[in-house]
Amino acid sequence: MLELIASIILIGSILGISIILFNKIPVLAALPPIESKDQEKFLLKIKKAIKQINPSGIFIFEKFLQKILLWIRILSSKIENSANNILKRLRQREKQKKSSSFTPVKKDNYWQEIKKHQNTKLKSNLLVKKSLKTRKLKIKTKTIKQKKPR
Repeated sequence: MLELIASIILIGSILGISIILFNKIPVLAALPPIESKDQEKFLLKIKKAIKQINPSGIFIFEKFLQKILLWIRILSSKIENSANNILKRLRQREKQKKSSSFTPVKKDNYWQEIKKHQNTKLKSNLLVKKSLKTRKLKIKTKTIKQKKPR
């Protein structure tokens, strides 16, 4: 049921986006082209950064690639090392939890308590019934005794 609802929402969203795009295509086509000054500024910044790294002015792609790959390798080693440390700490915590929380499970006395409560209730009901019976008997004997003198 959830998959059906999700697929209906997905199809509706795609249809809505396509309708909006088809309505906006003429407006987008009428826009003037973007000036390339921003792109030139970005390229100049990159060239300056490369010149700072390699002041001789000769750009060797292989050296640049070596530096980038070495940086990626070092970064991945750091990430792997930190992941190992986190895993070690998690394992130690798990061991501590297992060792500290290992206590024998207490027996559940729930049902025994209910039986005990029911027994006391039954006993009290029996006592009440007995007392009622004795009262009735006393009342009957009193009425019988009162009827005799007539």
